[in-house]
Amino acid sequence: MRENFPIRYEYFRERLINRDSVWEINFSILGLEDFQNCWMGCNVDNDGYWLAVIDTEYFYKTADEVLNAKVFDGKSMCELWDNVDFFTINCVSSHTWVWRKCWNVYTAREKDFYKISQLACELWPHHNFDEMCEEIKEIIASENDMIFTLYCYGEMIAFAHCSVRNDYVEGTHSTPVGYLEGVYVREEWRNLGFATELITCCENWAKSKGCKEFASDCEVSNDMSIKLHRASGFNEVSRLVHFSKEL
Repeated sequence: MRENFPIRYEYFRERLINRDSVWEINFSILGLEDFQNCWMGCNVDNDGYWLAVIDTEYFYKTADEVLNAKVFDGKSMCELWDNVDFFTINCVSSHTWVWRKCWNVYTAREKDFYKISQLACELWPHHNFDEMCEEIKEIIASENDMIFTLYCYGEMIAFAHCSVRNDYVEGTHSTPVGYLEGVYVREEWRNLGFATELITCCENWAKSKGCKEFASDCEVSNDMSIKLHRASGFNEVSRLVHFSKEL
């Protein structure tokens, strides 16, 4: 899992304006040696904001004033945002703070089929988009299937599809079996724990449907997927090589 979760400027600015869990923040400016232990936040008792840089403390009335204060060698946090490295926000790591604040998991709704289909075609690029849309609609309507969607900063960036299988599933010993049909996280959001979170949602849903086992599969050559499955507690039970020829 990556240490630093990408904090978007507009999201942070909104939290600061609303004084939403941002009363004490420790950060540095990458590439500027004099600004490796800076602090900022909002005053609990009034509407003001403060910024502590080296041995100087500054006070401002608005969030935009503190974000645009040119105290970092003549530049502001706003201008240097890509180089702002947050250590802690309200006494927890920046990763933990944003993890709690900006992502949400939802069960798929009928209106979500278009966005899910876009992600599904990124996962399975050889599929036709229109056909995928129809397939996703059917899955959402099925009682034996579930799609979980994950939003970050209001954008759908991942999904997982699971099902209940009543036929034999390789390596299992009970019926029905929960099955991970597919999980996908857009590349820029990987290694942040999202796929694991979605798989956990799928497992809990399968339990609610009476399943005592949970299974999955992937291509033998998909090292990234194999690593994810192992990290999620799956045990490898078999490998297959498929053959074909023209007649």
